[in-house]
Amino acid sequence: MPAMAATTRTVKYASMLGDAGQSVVVVEPVAPAQLGSLLLDLHGLTPAQQRVTELVLQGFSTRQIVERLCLWPHTVQEHVRAAYDKVGVGSRRELVAALLRGSASRG
Repeated sequence: MPAMAATTRTVKYASMLGDAGQSVVVVEPVAPAQLGSLLLDLHGLTPAQQRVTELVLQGFSTRQIVERLCLWPHTVQEHVRAAYDKVGVGSRRELVAALLRGSASRG
């Protein structure tokens, strides 16, 4: 498959010729505010799990998350457990460390 690549100061472009014609892939820097959601997407968290996990990453307690998102404590705990499972950790501390480590290795 023929390919060509070009780089500017801020954006990298790659073009590959495939069966359906030509495709262009644009790779650009991600704003820090978007990086968290991207990492959570990569781990397969649902939008609800992402909202809860983002607050965990900011240091919110379960009680604070309940108040902020108007959820039942059990619902918050279920979302946090699902995040643990998807990221492969067993505690909030490990969750934060794993996601920050992922952010650093990608950033």
